[in-house]
Amino acid sequence: MKKLVLSAAVAFFATASAMAQTNVDSSTQSGTGHEATTNQDGSANNNLLNQSGSDHTSTVDQVGADNDAITSQTNSGSESTINQDGDENWASVSQSGINQKSTLTQEGDNNIALTSQSGNGNMSSVMQDGNGNNATTTQSGNNDSTLTQQGNTNVATISQTGENWSEVMQDGSGNDAIVTQGGVGNSSDLLQDGNGNNATITQSDGYRPLDNNISVAEQDGNDNTLSVLQVGTGGNSSDVLQRGNENETKIVQNSTNTADVIQRGNGNEVDSYQFGTNTVEINQRGNDNYAKEYARGTNNSTTINQLFGNNNSANVRHTGPGGATTGSNNDVTVLQSLGNNNEAGIVQFGSDNTVAITQSLGNRNFADVDQIGNGNTATISTTAGSDNDAIALQEGNLNTATITQTVGNFNMSNISQIGDSNTATASQTLFASSNDIFISQTGNSNTGTASQSWGSNNMIDLMQSGDMNMATSTQMGSDHMATISQTGGNHMHTGMQTGSGNVMTITQSN
Repeated sequence: MKKLVLSAAVAFFATASAMAQTNVDSSTQSGTGHEATTNQDGSANNNLLNQSGSDHTSTVDQVGADNDAITSQTNSGSESTINQDGDENWASVSQSGINQKSTLTQEGDNNIALTSQSGNGNMSSVMQDGNGNNATTTQSGNNDSTLTQQGNTNVATISQTGENWSEVMQDGSGNDAIVTQGGVGNSSDLLQDGNGNNATITQSDGYRPLDNNISVAEQDGNDNTLSVLQVGTGGNSSDVLQRGNENETKIVQNSTNTADVIQRGNGNEVDSYQFGTNTVEINQRGNDNYAKEYARGTNNSTTINQLFGNNNSANVRHTGPGGATTGSNNDVTVLQSLGNNNEAGIVQFGSDNTVAITQSLGNRNFADVDQIGNGNTATISTTAGSDNDAIALQEGNLNTATITQTVGNFNMSNISQIGDSNTATASQTLFASSNDIFISQTGNSNTGTASQSWGSNNMIDLMQSGDMNMATSTQMGSDHMATISQTGGNHMHTGMQTGSGNVMTITQSN
């Protein structure tokens, strides 16, 4: 900061000596209880103020063009206010001490504002209205920062250390916002309204159980990009709202985390990475939506809702905490409705995991569930669509897989379970045609049920290897073929085919 003040002073005196400018002010006060007020009206005004001591107050008001204001205050009780109205203004405020307050307002074009505060109880408010604005705020302590920019090509950078709170509002086009908070109980509110906005939020707490980071970000416009990084031992929370086109959100969290993302528009994309005990909810409305969630830990909950859009994709992967490959008590819910070409892929490692996928009123939907562990449950439901695929793979004990496809064409269900006490049910009903069901179970106490009705060219292939297996196959329509093979003991099969051209082959062996 000394280098900054020295450079500003050199530029100040060089400019003042080289040109016969209108107003030039240089104020220096050393002591206690100082107060300085500078008012300059005209063009090419310069102000340089340096106060050292306690209880400082400085007010600078410049109206015109090419205005420069530099204020440096050291120690406690300092307050600085700079108001500049004109073109090519830039203001620098440096305060070091306790209970400092800085308010900087610039209206015009090509404004640059720099505020640096070090100490406790600092508050900084920067408002810039114009084009090509640049604002940088650095605070250390119990700091509050409010930054508002209205115009085009604004750049805002806020760095806080301590118990910090930051609010950034940008209204215009081509805005960039970077917020970095490190300390205890950080809070960040960000609002960008315009086109081509970019925002990066980084929060790290003091690694205490009660240290919580809170981030709220809203982007309204086109080509918005948001990146949120929250690390620490406390509870992190991130709320994101993007309304516009081609929005992109990336969230990285560790510890006990909560993420809520809402995207309304076209070409939305969400990448979420969570480590610990995490809860994430993603809501996308529009076209070409993409949602990806990677969670490592236990007791994770993921909800993805993709509504009123086409070409939606949802991918979730749950693993164990730390370096472990398995977790437990993870829950995934995916809802894709009123759209075409939807895709859902779920991978879970551990025990007592639950997956529920619903795809409705769309065409060419694809669902894939892979669960490796014990006590897993997978449910896939696809209704009122065509060219749908549903695949469920479970490895472990006490697994349950249920696939239901209704009122669609060219559907295929594929369930493979490896373990004990598995139950697989695949049902394709009503007037669906050209359906395929494949159920393969390896283990003990397996039960497989496949039902196809009101369709043609259906085929059921069910293979069970183990003990106490039971298979039920029902087909209603034409050109059906059922092949059932059970190897082990205590097998029972019940099959019914109604229509013409049906072929059934059953092989049971002990």
